[in-house]
Amino acid sequence: MNLKKSLFLRSFYGYGAIVAAMIAILLCPVSMSVSIMMTQVFMSALAGYFFNNEIISRMEILSICGGFFGVLILTNEHFFHAAGRVRFAADQKKYPHYYIGVCTAVLYTVFSALNFYEMRKMGHGVHSSIKTFYFGALCSLGTFLWIICTESEQFFKTKEIPITFPQFAASMAVGFFSWANQEALSLSLTVVKQGTASAFNNLALIVSFLVDSLYFKRHIFIHDIVGASLIIIFAIYQSLLANTEAQD
Repeated sequence: MNLKKSLFLRSFYGYGAIVAAMIAILLCPVSMSVSIMMTQVFMSALAGYFFNNEIISRMEILSICGGFFGVLILTNEHFFHAAGRVRFAADQKKYPHYYIGVCTAVLYTVFSALNFYEMRKMGHGVHSSIKTFYFGALCSLGTFLWIICTESEQFFKTKEIPITFPQFAASMAVGFFSWANQEALSLSLTVVKQGTASAFNNLALIVSFLVDSLYFKRHIFIHDIVGASLIIIFAIYQSLLANTEAQD
């Protein structure tokens, strides 16, 4: 195994996943984007099938279909009732690039699955902090180039990036928690099975709905709970199947 190549790919896929996640959260409601991102468990199973020649059982296929059915419920609220159509129209007005956000959230699941695949492939061959260091280095370079491309006129005129202190503080907080997330993820995937790590990762879905409801004042309907519950239930079931197969 080429460890340098795996380190680069892990960093590249991880950076792609974070960029896709941030774009998705900006372009559509938090609970919506995070719900779609939670389907990365199913994408991980598909990645194993295509890249590791792993066999997907009928129950795993059922689990994958059930999870994506939950996504369909969440993203098609206008089909259920009048209140859902009203909220959908409000979301469309508040988030004019709503469907781009949904597609970007799906792209996150692809990058995340490939990221998990590379980390599992490296296993204990590379220390978890080294994986995070390479990931952080690539993120720093990629983010700097992104700023130069999007703020090039301002940068080349003043040699400064226009940013207020609250924005700087928020950026530092995002960076810190992203680092902590990646450090914990890298460590967990060398200690516990991927299915177990993925199951605990689904707790983020509950937090996202609380943030949407309490902070952004977005009304939560019963079909939101049904769709999110389907994603969580089938994701945990998929994780348990992965653990059982690993033990066998």
